[in-house]
Amino acid sequence: MKKLIPPFLFLICIILMVLIRNVIVIEKIIPQPYNYLGIILLLLGIVMTIKVRKLFNKIETEIHTFKKPRKLVTTDFLNSAEIQFI
Repeated sequence: MKKLIPPFLFLICIILMVLIRNVIVIEKIIPQPYNYLGIILLLLGIVMTIKVRKLFNKIETEIHTFKKPRKLVTTDFLNSAEIQFI
């Protein structure tokens, strides 16, 4: 079995959340319009995933968590990357 890398795992979790929400009808805990704040968080997560993927491609390091990394990124995706060679 192939091991899942974080971007695909994130996508699978989003799909599962949407499916579960549509299959299992639960009582609304957060009333409208406040429940739409979740969409903002979802979009923020998608943007973060895309930016980190681009950063890893830019510095030519491995995004697969189960393979040996070529370089180590020691800053977050908002700052300029500080690269350490391994």
